[in-house]
Amino acid sequence: MASRSLPEPLAGSFFHIRDAEAVGISRSALRSREVVAPYRGVRAPAQLELSDLDRCRVYLERMPPDHFFSHVTAARLWGMRLPWRLRGSRLLDVTAPLPLRAPRMRGVRGHHCGTGRIEVQPLHGVPVSSPVDTWRQLSTVLSVDELVVVGDGLVCRKDPLLSSNQLGRALARHGGRRGVVALRAAYAQVRPGTDSARETELRMLMVAGGLPEPRVNAIVSEAGATRLRYGDLVYPDWRVIVEYDGDHHRTDRQQFAQDVLRLEELTAAGWTIVRVLADHLAYPFLVVDRIRRALIANGWRP
Repeated sequence: MASRSLPEPLAGSFFHIRDAEAVGISRSALRSREVVAPYRGVRAPAQLELSDLDRCRVYLERMPPDHFFSHVTAARLWGMRLPWRLRGSRLLDVTAPLPLRAPRMRGVRGHHCGTGRIEVQPLHGVPVSSPVDTWRQLSTVLSVDELVVVGDGLVCRKDPLLSSNQLGRALARHGGRRGVVALRAAYAQVRPGTDSARETELRMLMVAGGLPEPRVNAIVSEAGATRLRYGDLVYPDWRVIVEYDGDHHRTDRQQFAQDVLRLEELTAAGWTIVRVLADHLAYPFLVVDRIRRALIANGWRP
């Protein structure tokens, strides 16, 4: 919805104060309720919904050269698997290479880095820290388990941003800086090939509960099968598959129909299927116990 007090094209986007003055808008008009000031020197229509990328583009209007978006902001722009507590953050993380001064203003969290220590890449027209360096930066704000979830997402099965080797090199580059202990602990638990954050959380829950570590998205179809079948978390030695069914399995009818046939085929082939839903994760002990009982029934001995 366009603002009634602003002319086009200012009514449909953010703008710098100098652009408003150039088309004859007074300072008093820029102080009306229909205009907000997300950052110093920048204005936007009050009803305009700004995405993460929009907010970065707004700030880019006044961001000094060589500064770049980093930490949580960069992670959100890259689409990393952040915990819920950080997904709604309105703060922009901006890093300045030394000896430049880090920004200090409302809505911005400033950081410093050594010259050349962080690779900066353009993403949707704004400068951001690379996926590798963003994962390193997150070690100061995330727990080890949360870093594992992010790391799994970076080396996921579909459209990974990084390889496991690249993550390893990131750890080597981090040296003895802050967060290195958490990074080392997380890297040891990162596994390529996951499809969701919930899969990672379920795998960590299983291992923490004393179960052997499962294989991630392993092939479970028989040799020579015309179509490859995969299991989310697989124990091939005991013919047990743990499947995490997210909401898309329920809301996507085609996906649901395919899952029914796939699991029937696997059951007929001698696999034991343990299905876990999001609601089940509220009772982690019961989830681990169900999987433990399936493993024991198929020959596993703790």
